[in-house]
Amino acid sequence: MTLRLHGGFNLTRVCNNSICLQQDEESSSSSDVDDEDWDSDTAESGSGSEDEEGNNAIAKIFLKKSGSEVERHTSEKKKEDRKKRHKRKERVEEEAEEEAQEEDEGEWEKVKGGVPLVKMFAKGTEINTTVVVKKLNEILQARGKKGTDRAAQIELLHALANISNENILGEGILVKIKFNIIASLYDYNPNLAAFMKADMWKKCLDCIDELLDILFNNNNIFIGENIAEDSENLAIIDSQPFRVRGCILTLVERMDEEFTKIMQNTDPHSQEYVDNLKDEGRVCGIIDRLLGYLETKGSTEDVCRVYLRRIMHTYYKFDYKAHRRALGLQGETKSEQDAEESEGEDSAFIMDRLCKFIYAKDRTDRIRTCAILCHIYHHALHSRWYQARDLMLMSHLQDNIQHADPPVQLIRILIKNQWLSRNQTNTLIFPKIGYFNVLPTPIP
Repeated sequence: MTLRLHGGFNLTRVCNNSICLQQDEESSSSSDVDDEDWDSDTAESGSGSEDEEGNNAIAKIFLKKSGSEVERHTSEKKKEDRKKRHKRKERVEEEAEEEAQEEDEGEWEKVKGGVPLVKMFAKGTEINTTVVVKKLNEILQARGKKGTDRAAQIELLHALANISNENILGEGILVKIKFNIIASLYDYNPNLAAFMKADMWKKCLDCIDELLDILFNNNNIFIGENIAEDSENLAIIDSQPFRVRGCILTLVERMDEEFTKIMQNTDPHSQEYVDNLKDEGRVCGIIDRLLGYLETKGSTEDVCRVYLRRIMHTYYKFDYKAHRRALGLQGETKSEQDAEESEGEDSAFIMDRLCKFIYAKDRTDRIRTCAILCHIYHHALHSRWYQARDLMLMSHLQDNIQHADPPVQLIRILIKNQWLSRNQTNTLIFPKIGYFNVLPTPIP
């Protein structure tokens, strides 16, 4: 019994233990399930909180800031403004100190933009040729650079010329400054196809006239492109002549080209064209003055070049006064008769003298060819057909005229049109030749 009871008791204990174990396993399993549920709930709650934080951040962008944030932002902005004002004040003070130092030194002047302009001279500076040449080189160093004020450069050069005149430094340095002023006027328009403005054109003519006045009044000035800058003599030294590097003929040729561009870019039906055309008299006057100067001091090549410039302004103009004298007509009033008597050579004599000099002295085919064609045209314009025919046949231009440059070809076309448009043309006077490749016939 006892054993059985004890065995039963033991059996009862074992069963109880198993029941307890089952109960423990069920409780642990239920706790695990509960933990998993709690974990999933926390994860879902975490993702939900992140979405809420993102929405809150987006909302803060569009919602008005609170009073504390606005005050903090304004205070930071005020601090930045104070720092900027302080830096600006320090910069202005530094610039003022630099300007004061530069006024004492007298070297450079600050401008708003571009290349800084050169100051003339500080107070107390001794003005001599060396100082002026140094200052001239400083001004010319900025020439052609980007941002350079060309008009201000021209004004500086004029001021330097006035200073050299006031201090009586001699005509040598003045001639050198004038050369650079004219070159700066030509460079005022960076585009070579553009023509000069009216004010710059007038300044250019005035400067060339002033330069020619200096050269005519001072026979001790020698200019030329073959003079090196190291061998220039610009200062007044005893009785030594001035030697200046430069070419007045090149400046005058450029002036003539600029006048042609001005006329080409002007409406021929406007009053402006008439006003510009009046400047041709002044241009021809400058060429005549240069012609007289080079005849005494220039080389043969330079004389031929300036003669051709004069021919190009003469060959296409009809000489009415010479035509009236040839017909035996005189002026109606005494003043007109006196004016006719006081006039110089006829255009026919001028063309004959200039062209014959080129025929004899010129060594380049181009100048000679242009002179021959202009001479032929001038003869045909004044109905001197036999002279024009003989000159054309003796020149043999028909052999190689097709190789000439465009300006020469244009003069050839002008001669052809002139001959074909005159009623006095005769087939006996103008035989069929290869130069025209056409037989001129009288026009009814």
